[in-house]
Amino acid sequence: MKLMFDEEKATANSIIAMASQGSSIFTPLLGGRIMECVSLDLQAYIGSGLYVVYAASYYFLLRNEEKIGLQTLKKLGASGVTDKSI
Repeated sequence: MKLMFDEEKATANSIIAMASQGSSIFTPLLGGRIMECVSLDLQAYIGSGLYVVYAASYYFLLRNEEKIGLQTLKKLGASGVTDKSI
């Protein structure tokens, strides 16, 4: 959230909160159905796969944020901004 503008932080926080709370509604139902109909172990495999996707998404979504932030500051005319200052 450090790299976001102040106007965008509330929206990003709301999206994160909705995703977190929304998933907690459906996961017990889905987990119970998987345990009942498919396998007891499948939940662990699905969960670990989702964590891998979650961790990889941070890299892929935020890999250019430093460059974008630096370019934005240069466009705004911030004095003393260099590639090494950020």
